[in-house]
Amino acid sequence: MQIIRENGLKTCLYSGNDDEKAFQYVYDLLDYLKISHYDEKLGSLDCPTTNQRFYRLENGRLIDRTSLFQERSVEK
Repeated sequence: MQIIRENGLKTCLYSGNDDEKAFQYVYDLLDYLKISHYDEKLGSLDCPTTNQRFYRLENGRLIDRTSLFQERSVEK
């Protein structure tokens, strides 16, 4: 982990698991966390109806940043 940080790289974990608390034990190793299974009817992260979530981790807290992907899809 130290090598990753020293090189200015970020870490992200993607899981189809719907429970973000399942990953609490690695929060301090992550910069980002994407969770939930893909449901075609609900769409991907760029869809307002998505069941998936994209979080930025700050001081062990999850900050929901899913809307960033939806804003980008509107700009296209």
